[in-house]
Amino acid sequence: MRGLLFLSCLVALANISFSHRKIYEYKYDGMVNFGLGVQNLAESGVKMMCTVKITGLSTQAFVLQVTDLSFEEFNGIRGKDTYNTSTKLTQRIAAQLSKPFLFDHSNGHIGDIHASAEVSDTIVNMVRGMLDLVHVTVKTTQSVYELEEMGIHGMCQTNYATEGIPEGKDVTVTQVVDVSNCKEKAEMYKGMAATVPDKYSKQRGESVISTVRYVYNVKPTPEGGLITRAQGLEQQHFSPFNVKGGNFKMHAMKEIVLVSVTDVHTAVTFGPMTNKGNIVYKFVSAEAYPPIVMQNLQDPTVKAIELIKRLAQANNYQVDSATTEDAMKLYQLLRMIPYEGLEIMWKQFEANEAQRRWFLDMVAEVNDDRILKFLEVRFVAGDMTANEAVQTLVVAIDHLQATPELVEKAKKFFVMPFAKSNVYVWQTVALSYGSLVHKHCAYHTPCPVTAVQPLLDMALESLKNRNETEMVLSLKALGNAGHPGSIKTIMRFLPGVAASPVDLPPRVQSAAVQSMRLIAARDPQSIQEITMALFIQKKLPSELRMLALMILFDTQPSMGVVSTVTAHLQEEKDLQVGSFAYSYLKSLASSRTPDNTFLSTASSLAVKILAPKFARLSYRYSKAGRLDWFNEDFLLGTATEVFLLKSANSLLPTEIVSKTKLYSIGRMMQLTEMGIRADGLKDLLSASMPGFKGDFSFSDFQAIFNAVQNWESRPNDKPIISAFSRVSGQEWFFTDISKEFILDMIMAIGSPERKDSLLWSAIEHLQKGFSWRWTKPFLNFEARYFQATIMGFPLEISKYYHAVSAISVDAKASFNPALTGQLGQLLSFTKDLWIFFGINTELFQSGSEFKTKMPFSLPWKFSAKANVGQMKFEVDFPACKKEIELFSVRSNVYAVSRNIEELDAAIMTPMMSSTVKDVAQTLETLGEEAYPNFWQPQAKMCAESNIYGLGLCVDSELRRQYYHKEYPLYYFLGYTYMALKLTPAQAIAPVDKIHFEVNAGTSQQPTSPKQLLDTLRKMSRAMNSTSEALFNIKAFASSGNQNEQGYDASVYYTPEANVRNGQLIVSQVGKDINWKMCVDASLDAEATAKAHVRWGAECQSYQMSMTAAASNPRDAKPALKAKVHWTQIPDDMTEIGTRVERYIPGLAFSMGFYQQQEKNPKQEVSASIAASSADSIDVKIKLPKYTVYRQAIPFPVEPANFYSMRNETIEGFGQA
Repeated sequence: MRGLLFLSCLVALANISFSHRKIYEYKYDGMVNFGLGVQNLAESGVKMMCTVKITGLSTQAFVLQVTDLSFEEFNGIRGKDTYNTSTKLTQRIAAQLSKPFLFDHSNGHIGDIHASAEVSDTIVNMVRGMLDLVHVTVKTTQSVYELEEMGIHGMCQTNYATEGIPEGKDVTVTQVVDVSNCKEKAEMYKGMAATVPDKYSKQRGESVISTVRYVYNVKPTPEGGLITRAQGLEQQHFSPFNVKGGNFKMHAMKEIVLVSVTDVHTAVTFGPMTNKGNIVYKFVSAEAYPPIVMQNLQDPTVKAIELIKRLAQANNYQVDSATTEDAMKLYQLLRMIPYEGLEIMWKQFEANEAQRRWFLDMVAEVNDDRILKFLEVRFVAGDMTANEAVQTLVVAIDHLQATPELVEKAKKFFVMPFAKSNVYVWQTVALSYGSLVHKHCAYHTPCPVTAVQPLLDMALESLKNRNETEMVLSLKALGNAGHPGSIKTIMRFLPGVAASPVDLPPRVQSAAVQSMRLIAARDPQSIQEITMALFIQKKLPSELRMLALMILFDTQPSMGVVSTVTAHLQEEKDLQVGSFAYSYLKSLASSRTPDNTFLSTASSLAVKILAPKFARLSYRYSKAGRLDWFNEDFLLGTATEVFLLKSANSLLPTEIVSKTKLYSIGRMMQLTEMGIRADGLKDLLSASMPGFKGDFSFSDFQAIFNAVQNWESRPNDKPIISAFSRVSGQEWFFTDISKEFILDMIMAIGSPERKDSLLWSAIEHLQKGFSWRWTKPFLNFEARYFQATIMGFPLEISKYYHAVSAISVDAKASFNPALTGQLGQLLSFTKDLWIFFGINTELFQSGSEFKTKMPFSLPWKFSAKANVGQMKFEVDFPACKKEIELFSVRSNVYAVSRNIEELDAAIMTPMMSSTVKDVAQTLETLGEEAYPNFWQPQAKMCAESNIYGLGLCVDSELRRQYYHKEYPLYYFLGYTYMALKLTPAQAIAPVDKIHFEVNAGTSQQPTSPKQLLDTLRKMSRAMNSTSEALFNIKAFASSGNQNEQGYDASVYYTPEANVRNGQLIVSQVGKDINWKMCVDASLDAEATAKAHVRWGAECQSYQMSMTAAASNPRDAKPALKAKVHWTQIPDDMTEIGTRVERYIPGLAFSMGFYQQQEKNPKQEVSASIAASSADSIDVKIKLPKYTVYRQAIPFPVEPANFYSMRNETIEGFGQA
C-alpha cells in the first residue's frame, strides 16, 4: 500500500498542473534594486505587490486575474530610506492588469498568452514575470538533471536539482538558468553594428555577469503537483570595465505564496482576445524611449516646435550648456511625431535660417520610414541645398533602423535626379547606402544579396563604361557594405584574380583591394585566398601587393598562413614589399591586444626568420607600424596603425593610411581611418626629374622647385591628391584634388581683376560688416543593450554621447589706407555623456546613471590693423575684466527614479554623499566601518602675469569613497569637477588693452590689388645686412597715458664673409626695469653653428653658449657634434640639471648604453653622433662626472652619402 502511495506521488509530482475546477489564489511580491550593494551609497528600485488568481477553464486553459496592486519606488540609502507608493502609477498599471489574461498550461509549462488588444506589451511582460513562477519541469526519476528549455529569458540551458520526494511530502525543486548559454536569448542590441565582438577580450574578463535561480515548493495532490511557494532570484553585475574591479549590481527577486484553493462556482467571462506570444519576454519598441529622459508625450508636434525655437534662440550666439540636455527631449518628441507633423514643422521653420538648421540636424534622428519619406519629398521638391542634403542624409541613413523594409525603401535615392545633381550628394547617397547594408547584415544573418544589388549594378556599369570616378565610388560603397556577396564583383577589378583581366588605373585597383576590408571579418577564408593570390604575384605593382597584405592580416590569419607569407618573403626581391611586410610583422609581434594573441606569436617567429634580410632597411622604403596597449583591469585598449606605401622611383609615398581602433567591454571598433593618395605628386616628383641627383643638395631642391612649377602640365581629369576619411569603419567622405579644381579655386579666390571673385566678395562683406552664426547639434553615439529580467521588466545598458557646437563671428574692416578691423568670434561646444544601467519602460525608469557635461567656450574679440606693404601688423585685445570659464568637466553618478504619472517628482540622488557634513551624519547612523576611505580633495592652481593683468587657473574638486576591492571602478564614482579659467589678476598698473605688434620692415605702400600681390611675392627676396631690426615684436599692456608694460623683441641680421650672423634682443619694458636677454648666433661655411645667450640685468647676470658642427656629408663617416657650456646660470636651472644628471645613467642603461666614470669639464655637456656604417651610428654623451656611449646603433635613415635612387629590385639581396 505504501508503495502504491509513493508511486502515485511520483506521478503527481511529475505533472505540475492546475485543476480546471479550482481557483488558486497567490500572493505575489516582486522587487528590483540597482546600486553598488554598499550600505552608505544611494540606490534605486521598484517593488510590485498584488494578488494573483488563477482560474481553470479547461484542462489546459486558465485565466489569470490581478487585484490589490501596489507599485512602490525606492530612491535613497538602504537602512535609512524606505519605499514610497506611487499611487497614480499604480492606478495606471492596475487599469490594464485588472483585465483577464488567458494562458495555456500543461505539464508545468506555459504556452500561449492571450489578452485584450488594448493591453500593452509592457503589461503583458509583467504578467510573464508572474507566470514564470509556475513554469517548471519536474522529473521524479532523477534528482539532478539538465535541460534546454524555454523561459522568460529565451531558450536557455537549465539545471535542476530536486529533494524531498518520498512519502508524499513537499518537494523542493531548485532551477538554475544559464542566461549566458542561450540559443534564442531574449536580448536586443541597438547602435552597435560597427562594433565587433572579441572573444579573446572576453577571455580576459567580462563586463556583464548574470545569475538566475528559482526555488519551488511542490505539493503532491490528486490533480498533480501544486506549487505552494516559488521564489526567483536574479543578480547581474555590470561595469564599464572588468567586473572583477568593482561593479554596479542589479538584484531582482520575486515570490508567490499560495493563499487558498477554492472551487469554481461561476465561469469567468471575457471579451475578444489576441495572442500575445509565449512565455519568452517580448521587447517593446524602445526607439522613442531613451532611458535618460521621461516627459509627457501628448501633442509632440507642438512641443517639438516650441523646443526648437527655444534651443535656436538660447544657442544663437554661443552654446548654452544648461539647455543642451533638452536636445534629448527633442529627439524623443521627433520620434513620436507622425510624418504629417514633420511636414508641418518644415513649413514652420523653412524661412528661418537658425530654426531650419536646428530642425534638419535634429530630424535626422527620426530613424524609421518617416525620415526617408521626408528626404524623398525634399529631393523631389528641390527645396534643400546640396550642403543641407549631405549633412542630413549622412546622419539619417547612418542612424536609420536597418530593417529589410527600410533598406528596400532607401534604394529610391539611387534613381532620383537630385541625388545626381551634385557630386557630394551622389557620393553621400552611395556611401551611406553601403553603411546601411553593413548595419543590416550585422543584425540579419544570412544577409540577402539583394540588399547590396544597387551597388553591384553601379560597379558593373562603371566598369563597362570605363568611368573611373564611378568605379572608385562604387567600390568604396561596396567597402562600406562589407557584403560577402560582392566578392565576385570586386574580383573583376583586380589584376591577377579576375577571370577577364582589365587594365585599370592604380587608384581603382587600390579602392578594389580596400573594399574587402570589412568582408575580412565576415568571410575570412575567401579574402585570405584572394589577398594571398595578389601578394605572391611578383609582377603586380608593389602598392597593390602591400595593400593586399594589409587586408590579409585583417582576417586574423593562422600560423600556417603567416608561415606561407614568410616563405614567399624569403624569396622576395622587391625591397619596397619586403620592407613593408617585415616592419608590419615586427610591429604585430609586439602587439598586446587580445585579438592579436596568436598572431603576435606567429609574427615573432616570422621576424626572426626575416631579420637578416630586411631588418636594416631604412625609411626610404615602405613601412608599416602599429602601436597598441590593453589593460585587463579596465578591459580597455587602443591601437594605432600607420602604413607608408612607396614605389621604387618616387620621392613621395604613393599612399599613406592611418587607423585607430578602440577595445572596450569585449568589443572592437574602428574609430577613425584617414588616407591620402598622391598619384599626381608622385608622378611630378619622381627620381627621374631633370637635375635631381638624390643627395638632397641645393641642386636637388632646385630640381624639385622646377618640377613643381610644371604642375599645370598635368592632365585635367587626373587627381593630384586624393584623400578619404572613415569613422567606425565606414567611409563617409573622399575627395579628389585635380589641376582643374585648383585652377578654379585660384580664379574664384585670387584674381583681383574680377569683381565677382570670392576675394572681392569677402572684402565687400568686411567693409559693410557682417555677422555669421553656425550651430550643430549631433548625437554622436547611441548604443543600447536590452535583456529580459525575471520580473518581466527590460534591463537596459545604454551609452549616449551628444554634442552641440557653435561658432559666432562679428567682423568689420576698412582699407583706407591700411587694413583695420574689429573681429568678435566665439567658438563653443558642450558635450554630454550618459551611461545608464537599469529598468527603462514607457511607464517608469529606475537605475544607476553616470552623467558628464563638458562645456568649452573660447571668446575671441580684438581689433586689428595691417599694412601689408610696410609689413606692419597690430592687434589689440581688451583687458581681462571678469572670470571666463574656458573649459570644464562635471560628472557624477546618480540613483534615478522617474515615472510617467509624476514627472515633477523625478529623483536623481547622487550615489555618493554630496558633502563632508552628509558623510558625518551617515557615520553616526551606520558607524565608521561604512566609510573605510573617503577622499575629497580640492585644488586651485593659477599662473598669473602682473604685467598683463590676467591669469590662467585650474580648479578641481573630487569626492570619492572607495573600497580596495572596487578598483578601478571607484575612480569614476562620485562627483568630479575640473575647470580651466581665464581670470583677472592684480596688475602692476591699470590695464585697458593688451597690444601686440609685428613690424617686419618697410616698403612702398601698395596702391592697387595687383601691386599688393606683387608685394607679397617680393617678400621671398634675399635678406640684406641691415643695422635696423629685421623684424620686431612687441607685447604691451597699456592704459591711457600711463607707461606701457611688457616685452619688446628685435631680430637683426648682420652677415660677414662666409659667416651668417644674427642677433635677438628681448627687453622687458617698464618703469625701473632693466631685464634683457641677448642672443648672438652664427653659421659659417663649414656648417658650424654657434649661439651665445646672456640674460638678466642688461644681459649681464647669466650666460651660456652652444656649439653644433657637422662634418662634410660626403665624408666616409659623417658626424655631428654639439656642446653646451655655461658660466653662470640661475639656481633653479642648476637644480634641474642635477636631477637630470642623476636620471640619465638608468635611462641610458635601459637603452643599451655603457657608462664610464671620468672627469669631464665641470660646466659643460657634449654629444657626438657618427655614422659607423651605412645603417648604424656611434653615440657618445659627456657629462661632468661620467660618459655614456654606445656603438653600432641600428639607424633607420641612411646618411646622405649612402643614399641612392637605384632600382629597388636587387637580385639575391640578403638571402641566407
